[in-house]
Parts: sequence; C-alpha cells; structure tokens
Amino acid sequence: MFLVVSPPVAAQDLRALARVMGEGSFLRDGPGGGVELSLALSQAVPYRAFVLDAPARLVVDFREVTWTGLPEGFDEASSVTDVATGRGDAGWSRMVRSLSAPLCIARAELRTDEVNGTALVSLSLAPVSPAEFAESAAHVPPGVRLPPVPVVDAPDPGRDEALLMIALDPGHGGVDPGAQRRGQDEA
Repeated sequence: MFLVVSPPVAAQDLRALARVMGEGSFLRDGPGGGVELSLALSQAVPYRAFVLDAPARLVVDFREVTWTGLPEGFDEASSVTDVATGRGDAGWSRMVRSLSAPLCIARAELRTDEVNGTALVSLSLAPVSPAEFAESAAHVPPGVRLPPVPVVDAPDPGRDEALLMIALDPGHGGVDPGAQRRGQDEA
C-alpha cells in the first residue's frame, strides 16, 4: 500500500456563472438622445436583447450571469426610469430597463478579450418614432417568455405596506404524510 500525504489545497474560485464587473459597466445617455449600455463580464456568455411595448422596456437576457458586481450609480441614463435584474427563463439571467421614450437597439456587440477571456457587451439605443418602436417590439425572439408588466397601484392608506411573504410547500410523498391536524393529512 502506498500513501501520499499532502497539505490541504485551497479551492479555486471558479464559477459557472459569469460575473458582472463594476469597472467598464455603465448605463448612460448617448448621442442624439440615445442610451449606451456597457456590461463588463468575467467571461463571454450568449445573450439576446429586444424591446417590449406597453410599457416600453428593453430586455437583455444572458446565459447565467450574477448581477452582484453592478456598480453603485450604474443607471445614469435620463431615458431609463428603472433597472431590474434577476432570473429569467430557465438558465437565463435577465435585465429589464423601463424606458421613458421610444428607443430601439441600433447596435449590439459582444467583444471577448483573447488573453484573459473577459467580455464586454455593448448596446446602443437610438430614439425612434412610436410607430417604429411598436413595430420593433412586435419581434420577440422565439421561445422567450416575456417578463410580466409591472402593476402600479395607488397606495391604499388602510393597507399595511410591510413585506408579505407567501411560502408554498408542494406536498409530501412516500411515507411522509406532511402536517396532520384534526385527522387530516397535508399530503
């Protein structure tokens, strides 16, 4: 029997997700009333971008990106009223920008650094007429589930504005009947 003893080895900091890097990431006003978006990523990933109408939004989906690296004050564009990030369809991460004016994608590109593998996604949005915007918003990539339209309600003075959390347990199977009360099984 042959035994080799070695000191512990630190785990590598490798991730399956691409990370947004603060340096080189911005959303700001562009020439002629447009908007410039730049996202620096730790690695190149597939992406897709499209606009939606009613309300006007720009959606950019990435294959598995973590948004924790977005810099403070990322959104400096006057035509973008809100930026939301999160998970989209299975395997996709999504950034949705609410637009205060009709803007369409004029340029989209992904550049990958051949030395270190980092990537830069750049999008330019240009002002268009409402009719041109509506026409562009009608062309959503196939198989894309659309993000829900935000609902803005007038505040109800009698409603508690505290966070409401609802947790659903999909049930139990096998030998676990789940919670039991008054002779009834949860399952």
